[in-house]
Formats: sequence, C-alpha cells, structure tokens
Amino acid sequence: MSDRALKNLIMIVMVILVLNQFVGWVAGSWGTVPGVLAALVVLAVSFFFGRKARADAGNRAWFLVPVLLFAVIPTGVKLWGLFANEKSLWAKLWDGLPFVMGFLVPIATLLLVYWTLGRGKRRPEAGA
Repeated sequence: MSDRALKNLIMIVMVILVLNQFVGWVAGSWGTVPGVLAALVVLAVSFFFGRKARADAGNRAWFLVPVLLFAVIPTGVKLWGLFANEKSLWAKLWDGLPFVMGFLVPIATLLLVYWTLGRGKRRPEAGA
C-alpha cells in the first residue's frame, strides 16, 4: 500500500474516532437531534478543510484542523468534569481511563503515524 493510501486511511479512521467521540458527547448532553446536527457539522468541517488542503498542495496540515478542533472540545469537557467533582485523585484517574485509552491514545498514535508518513522518511522493509 502506498504512503498516500495509508495517510488517507489513517485520516478516515481519525475522523471516525473524532466523529464518534464528539457526537456521543453532544447526543449524551443534549439529545439525539443535536447529536445528528453535530455529526453533520463535523462532516461538513472535515470536508471543507479537506478541500482546502487539496487546493493548497504545499500545506496538507489543513487535514488535521478538524481532527484537532473536535478532539480538543470533548477532551476539555471531560477534563472539566473530572476535576470539578469531589472524588479522590485515584477515582478521577480511574473514571478518566476509558476516555484516555479509548480516544486520546488512539488519536495521538494515528497523528504520529500520519505525521511520520507525511515526512516521507519511512524505512523500507527488511526484505525489500
């Protein structure tokens, strides 16, 4: 698989993860209809910045704007909720563990791989 195909696949997975987290947060807070509207907003913003990145061939960072934007909002809300309650530090860390392992770690890993592929400094496989 080419580096370009891998980058496209990684970006699709990141958008799906962000879409799931953001829409889940909106739907859980305000209901189904706002959740559907949030999904449409995420898709529209992702599409707009994707077109902007394709138009500006030298600057592909526009692909990352929606991912970072819609990842920062749920992260901030989650952190606010964790530190606003009166639980012990260990209880707060335990409550935040599913969010960290299910969203932040995968997004950070995919961003690292996307960035590495974009630099074009991958080593060839051992047998190649």
